[in-house]
Amino acid sequence: MYDSVIKNSKGFALVAALVVMTLLAALGSAAYMMTQLGFSAVTAERKYQLANWSADYAISAGASHVVENAVCPPSTSITPCASLESGASCTYFSIPDATGTFCIIYGKGQFRTGENAAKVMKTAVVPRVGSDWAGMVTRGGTITLSGSSAIAGCDDDEANYDRRCGMMPGLIAPLVDGTNMIIDISQSTVSEVCKSEGKLKGLFGNPPHYPRNLPNDLTSKYFNVEDGNGNGTAWDEFLGILEGKYSVNLKDISNNAIPPSISGVSVAPTADDDCNFTGTGSCITLSSTNIKCDGGEPTEKTIILTKCAQVYLNSSGVTLSEDIGNKTILSVSNVTIGASSNSLSVISNGAITVNANLKGATISALGNINFSTGINDLSMQNSKFISGDTIFLGCASTTFGCASENNRFDGTLTNTNLFSDNLSMNFTATSEVAGGTLYARTSTGINSNGKLNIGTVANPILLLAGSTSLSVPGNPTINGLIYTSAANISITGAVEIQGALINNSTSANISNTGNGVIQFNKQVLDTLYTTISDLMNKPKCGGGNKNDWIENTKMTLY
Repeated sequence: MYDSVIKNSKGFALVAALVVMTLLAALGSAAYMMTQLGFSAVTAERKYQLANWSADYAISAGASHVVENAVCPPSTSITPCASLESGASCTYFSIPDATGTFCIIYGKGQFRTGENAAKVMKTAVVPRVGSDWAGMVTRGGTITLSGSSAIAGCDDDEANYDRRCGMMPGLIAPLVDGTNMIIDISQSTVSEVCKSEGKLKGLFGNPPHYPRNLPNDLTSKYFNVEDGNGNGTAWDEFLGILEGKYSVNLKDISNNAIPPSISGVSVAPTADDDCNFTGTGSCITLSSTNIKCDGGEPTEKTIILTKCAQVYLNSSGVTLSEDIGNKTILSVSNVTIGASSNSLSVISNGAITVNANLKGATISALGNINFSTGINDLSMQNSKFISGDTIFLGCASTTFGCASENNRFDGTLTNTNLFSDNLSMNFTATSEVAGGTLYARTSTGINSNGKLNIGTVANPILLLAGSTSLSVPGNPTINGLIYTSAANISITGAVEIQGALINNSTSANISNTGNGVIQFNKQVLDTLYTTISDLMNKPKCGGGNKNDWIENTKMTLY
């Protein structure tokens, strides 16, 4: 009997052991399957993440094509996606909307092929037309086009520039703002198709007029600056950046206080090594210290310097007739620069007349700065001129305009910067201007007798025209960016502006009534940007605000 019980107990133990082993095997199998599923999920997640990155790249590349070219991009595969990881690929294609204003971009990212492929499709709606750049941008006022004048966004004729935009808006301006924007183009053509070069007459672009609600200040749209003090404009901050870049106090131009106050030099020095006067009226020095030369001698003195670092003049009508480069001249009155010099600095409480070639010079005057009209081929290179009144390039006897060809400026300005209250520039047909920043706080006049370039395609200018007037009656070609708040903008000659004209005023009277053409030119603007990228925002063709299309990008996984 006991033997039977023992034998039955052994049977139960065996069954229990088998049950436990079966449960352990099942648990192990389940754990194995869960591990395998985990590995599969991680692998799938990684594949879709790579596909997602590829789709992001495709959308970004398609949108960049719109931004750079203002046209919807063609279908294309993009090689760099394969560099994310072997097996990754991305493509995009787009279609325009019914109005041609937007591009609907489809971007596909894929990792591997066949049954193991992971694919991600994204879509984005990108404005084909940008909201910043055109032939002309204005916050308001009135625009009159007549004669054979034109405002054009025609960049498609720049066939030799592979980053040209194609057709851009001719004019960006509000339809109506507080001053009731008026565009008088009754005598002109309005077209989305450009005529050939030299035959533009009217308002051209795609669209010809692009109505936009522009901000109260355009400075931040075109220059690398923000309204830091919250006063509603970034112009004061921009002037601060200009001051730092060019080492000039632009606020003093408005206060008529550019040069330092020069005083305390009323007594003539004795005849010693510091300042030896000769019978010819010349001051000759062998000293390496500062020199003070003042009254008691003829009012017309010629200063000849050898070792002076700075010279203080308390006389009127001083002429610098020797090469006195690397010197600083401080004068209480008028100075004439009569000899070519390098790295010369002249600061005067009076006026300064320039009759010689200068390179690397800094010339500042409380009064006018007059460039000689009687010397051919006068050359200014890498120099800076600052006037609290007017800088006259020709015709210094009048506020603006030349009656005689002999009174115009006949010379060259190369990478030379001008800062003044007023700019009056009257050129001959053989003058040359390449590069530089030109700033006038109040009024700007540009006149030429004959076709010449003010700025070149390879070396454009930045013209910051003042708050009162911008007048261009001649027939130059201006290559660069013109930014102005002038109340009156008058173009009456056969002027050609290649680049863009930006008006920050809501009440300007803008008239283009001769044969003038204001035409968007991406090549000119790109070149200017590479020169002053610390000042200027990068010009773009389309794409609107990048944040807008990023936020509105949709994604589909499949």
